[in-house]
Amino acid sequence: MKFQVGDKVVPINKTVIGYGSLDRSNNWRKAKEKGQGFLFVSKFDEEVNAYVCSYKKNDEYGDYFNEIDLKNYKDKPTKNQRITALESVVKDLEQKIIDIRNDYRYDLKQVETRIKMLEFKLEEQTKLIPPTIQSVEEIIEFEGNRYRKVDREAKDGDVVVFKKTAKPEWVTVGKPYKACGFSFNGKLEFKDDLGEDCLVYDGFQTKHAIDDVDVYELIEQDGPPYAPIGFETVEKSTNQQRAEIIEKAKKFVEVKSECVKDSPYVEGGIARKKIENPNFYNYTTVEVEFIINQEKRTVVSLVKFNDGSIMTKGVAKCNPSDVFNEHIGKAIALGRALGLDVSEFENAVQPNEIVVGMVIKGNESENRFYRKSRKFTLTSETDHGGFYYKEASEYSGEPSNDYILSFQFGDILNDTNAQYEEVK
Repeated sequence: MKFQVGDKVVPINKTVIGYGSLDRSNNWRKAKEKGQGFLFVSKFDEEVNAYVCSYKKNDEYGDYFNEIDLKNYKDKPTKNQRITALESVVKDLEQKIIDIRNDYRYDLKQVETRIKMLEFKLEEQTKLIPPTIQSVEEIIEFEGNRYRKVDREAKDGDVVVFKKTAKPEWVTVGKPYKACGFSFNGKLEFKDDLGEDCLVYDGFQTKHAIDDVDVYELIEQDGPPYAPIGFETVEKSTNQQRAEIIEKAKKFVEVKSECVKDSPYVEGGIARKKIENPNFYNYTTVEVEFIINQEKRTVVSLVKFNDGSIMTKGVAKCNPSDVFNEHIGKAIALGRALGLDVSEFENAVQPNEIVVGMVIKGNESENRFYRKSRKFTLTSETDHGGFYYKEASEYSGEPSNDYILSFQFGDILNDTNAQYEEVK
């Protein structure tokens, strides 16, 4: 046999008749969700004449593959190993430049030409070596997130630290505060130590000038912000990227909903309404309401005045080819109501692997049980690559214990309650 039990293999196809295609392989899906680019050979099933492969090592079960469906997995060199190789190349290039300068066999023009070529190559190779670790002092942690110090004025969502203040009873020097929302005249605010709205830059009371405020922006990257040389980032699967954008949408809605409360001014479209209506600032908002229609795949965001009337609204309608998600829809609708850029959520990556909590449809013709017009809400996994679902039996109307198998999966319709696996 070509492969032995415990070998790491990469599936490139799935041709065992009756066991589904590769894109329906439950184990390959789980491996990719973990950022694992291979499966383990569990055993060779002589009865089926195929390899059984699992995403877990020493697993008795798995998916079936023919020998031609698999290829050997080669462990990638670590980042440390790649950096060491690059440093060696750079060192060799530097030595070649020195040797050429001291070699009298070449005339001056030849020396200059060869040195320029080598210096260009040296520069290109040096760029591949990770930059110096950022100073830890320039990175702070606030509310579970990391922020990097930047040389600019503060924006909504930044963290600000005041180096001095004229109102120490309001503001603590050296303490981080979250910049959130705007005053009636469009100036950036934060919550002071008394829980009141206070201007970040104020020449009257606190006397905070631009030079008196250190600004930190949110770090958004795969690895730690001050990752040492040798840190290996995990390549995220499509589903993991989807999970991240969903969490980001939840945070966006939470922060922007809080910012808009009791304030007639927030960044974007609402600020422009004062120009249209001079009395606009006499009202305050007290509520952000969402109307969700999962059947029509729409989300409406209503930003209301304190008298219950609607100040502004935004609508998000899911593209027929996209997967509906309530949280992403809320972020898009609220962002549109506030006049904010929500392109990140509008262009969210779509899930490509089926997990518990999703609503999917079947892939069979209309006269079959798992037809395309039926919806299945997946509740738990089976032991053989399928999912139990909660919909009642078509025949009795009673709750069923039926399941749908991988080769019967149709399109993903809704992933609002999907249980995505986090990056390890």
